[in-house]
Amino acid sequence: MSHKYIDDIKVPIEEEEIQGAGIMYFVAGTTGPRGGDSGHGCRTVIELDDDGSTGMRIVPTLHPARLSQLIRASGIFDKDLGEYVVSETNVANLLRAFQDDYTGVSIQFGGDSELYDLIEGLQFMIDTLKRMARKVCSGQTWRHFKGGLVKIITVANHSESSEPLVIYNCESGTYARPLDMFLSEVDHDRYPDIKQRYRFELVTDQEVNDED
Repeated sequence: MSHKYIDDIKVPIEEEEIQGAGIMYFVAGTTGPRGGDSGHGCRTVIELDDDGSTGMRIVPTLHPARLSQLIRASGIFDKDLGEYVVSETNVANLLRAFQDDYTGVSIQFGGDSELYDLIEGLQFMIDTLKRMARKVCSGQTWRHFKGGLVKIITVANHSESSEPLVIYNCESGTYARPLDMFLSEVDHDRYPDIKQRYRFELVTDQEVNDED
């Protein structure tokens, strides 16, 4: 697994190359939830690139409210129109401000193959982030769908198959369960009354303290 640094924080990433009419590269990664609001807590990154053979355009976008602010700052108020307008002499200033202050990006593709490659790539990103957001670490507390709490001891690998195993402790003892099974969804056909989506779900320290 590779890593990228965001704000000096090491973020694990996974990469996928998808070949169709062209070649597109997708990157996704996150440190997982860390209990913070905007600018704090976890760090997440997604990237999309192509090797030049894909009909892809990347267009900066600007929120209408921000665009209005820029026009007011670089434009002139027209009494007849009752609004701010941008004179020819100020167009360059507005474009420069737009380049510095754009708030989003529009990614546009041309071609049937690119559509299906994009769908596959975006699904890879979603699956990767969903899995990483539920990263299992020692010391965490998770709740079994039947209500019991378990304490993670460690995540290890099977000595023969190298399969990742979650080692955890609960009231009845210490157990090892395959990571894929630990993170799997509840079979709601078998357990129709269970509302919890996953077999085990992470519990915050605050929730643990509230139960104590």
